Amino acid sequence: MLKKLLSVALAAIMVLGMSTSVFAAENRDVLTPIPPSSIGIQPDGAKPPSSSADIHNLSVSEYNYQVEDVGYRVYTSKWLTGASSMDVLVDNWTILESYGGTSNIVTVRVFNSSKKEVTSKKITISHGYGTATFTGLTSSAKYYVCFEVPTNSNRYSFDGNIS
Repeated sequence: MLKKLLSVALAAIMVLGMSTSVFAAENRDVLTPIPPSSIGIQPDGAKPPSSSADIHNLSVSEYNYQVEDVGYRVYTSKWLTGASSMDVLVDNWTILESYGGTSNIVTVRVFNSSKKEVTSKKITISHGYGTATFTGLTSSAKYYVCFEVPTNSNRYSFDGNIS
């Protein structure tokens, strides 16, 4: 019985150890694994931006990001505003760990300040990059972007910008 309990506990620690977090750098989101001792901490990017998060005005400059290690989804840490359309570039797509299945698709979702999805597109990565354009946005509204990869245990890194 004790052996079974220890096996379950070890499996849970391994699963939680594969969670991800994001640390914001100047105008860049950087995703790195959370060590098991950090469970419960929700750094920038692991969740959508809070209502008090910084705002990035796309009419002034593009929003650059870097994702170092992701296996499911990551969010921009800032609200994006100032544009009626957004061009999302995913570049330098790298498969860090491959366990099979789809490995060249990322879904980009745009959410409004009410945390409702307003649009999404699947980007097929070819030769390390892909793009999507989202139109019909309100330039005075606040949005955030979610990058979501297939849930097949593959791990990826990529970077890019939103303009």
